Amino acid sequence: MLADEVSALCYERYRALPRRGKPERGREWTLLAAVVRFEAAGPRVTKEVVAMGTGTKCIGQTKMRKSGDVLNDSHAEVVAKRSFQRYLLHQLGLAASYQQCSIFSPGMETGKWKLKPHITFIFFSSHTPCGDASIIPMSESEDQPCKPVGLEDVMRQSAECAIVVGKCPYSQEAMQRAVVERCQHVSPLPEGFQVQEVKMLPSDLQFEHSHGAVQALHESCKAKLVPCGAAIGWSAVPEQPLDVTANGFRQGTTRKGIGSPQSRSRICKVEIFHAFKKLVASISQENLPKSLRMKKLETYQDYKEAAANYQEAWQVLRSQALGAWIQNAKDYLQFT
Repeated sequence: MLADEVSALCYERYRALPRRGKPERGREWTLLAAVVRFEAAGPRVTKEVVAMGTGTKCIGQTKMRKSGDVLNDSHAEVVAKRSFQRYLLHQLGLAASYQQCSIFSPGMETGKWKLKPHITFIFFSSHTPCGDASIIPMSESEDQPCKPVGLEDVMRQSAECAIVVGKCPYSQEAMQRAVVERCQHVSPLPEGFQVQEVKMLPSDLQFEHSHGAVQALHESCKAKLVPCGAAIGWSAVPEQPLDVTANGFRQGTTRKGIGSPQSRSRICKVEIFHAFKKLVASISQENLPKSLRMKKLETYQDYKEAAANYQEAWQVLRSQALGAWIQNAKDYLQFT
């Protein structure tokens, strides 16, 4: 079954990571999330984990910094998403330098790129998201029958999305309600954006450092289980793929070291912003997209707002489906 294939691949990649940042044996637990790339080359399909994250914490509003150099949210899904952004920036760099190994090919407009048609991605999470997706009625069985989905089903349409969830208390109805139904009627969306069909695929394989797995293994132990304080980010990039943080900064950072470039997570806002600006600077003006060409953009907010269609789509989504979504004050977006 595809869900078990994806889970096993993610767990294997996690085990291959260094020990640093992983839970203390018998005392700590964590969550895992990842992005898996599927590439169909003729009859052969290759699978590769390209981004991964662990973590259970966020820093809280009082510890946020206007310099963008702290990782505000270290929940596994967010760390995996931001690690995936590092991977995408690397792949865009390959595409811009005309390297065939990139996942992107030229789009219809100058400076824009599209995913190659034989490539698709699946998101993995070792547990259902907290909140609505984890509210399961007592009358509902945790082992609901779910139609098995094979790799050929997912690869049939490159635009199709799938989320695989590791073994945990699971409700197909709750996941549909939280992830799909609240967004499926959002409209109108600008050009280039559309509501995607998302397949929810539960796995029978449990993450070894999940709360349930650690608790079951150490039932006789009287020590209280606590969430791991560190977060791990990993990207399939050639330079410094691993990023281990604690309290929003690189693990091992002292109070005196906070604010130095060495203290920054590679996936904090300012570091990803600098990686993006470095990519833009490597491309000639005539090959940039219209939104970035011959414009005086300086701050993080300037560049965000230059993506007008994205901002419009995000505004529609927020107003129609995510009204309670917390927004940061613009003071936190003025860094360069």
